[in-house]
Amino acid sequence: MFEKASKLKLRLKSNRGLVKVEDLWDIPAKGQNGDEFSLSHIKKNIRRRLRDFDEDEVDNSEYKILELSLGIVNHVIEKRLEESEAKTEAILNKQKVAKIDRLIEQKKDGKLEELSVDDLEKIRADLV
Repeated sequence: MFEKASKLKLRLKSNRGLVKVEDLWDIPAKGQNGDEFSLSHIKKNIRRRLRDFDEDEVDNSEYKILELSLGIVNHVIEKRLEESEAKTEAILNKQKVAKIDRLIEQKKDGKLEELSVDDLEKIRADLV
């Protein structure tokens, strides 16, 4: 899919002009603050243009290029979503590890509190 796009030097129409395929990775997934420059807007534009074709025009090269464009935009959206979910999962895992580390320290502190003064002094002397 990307090989074909690069051979065609494919550019996609956006409200800010033509966009290179490799630039899709830098475009926001959804518009922000009323800005329509986004992958979802580019996707809607492509879908609208595809619907404008008649059934007998489906073999048209422009139609095929639009289908390719839609496939690429969908792929970029899916990959970015996967990356976002993986990043979120990594953050949650890091938070869980930190919580477990705190609980381990609390339990260690609890065990130390149960020791006698003599035992604590021996441990302290070994550490210094």
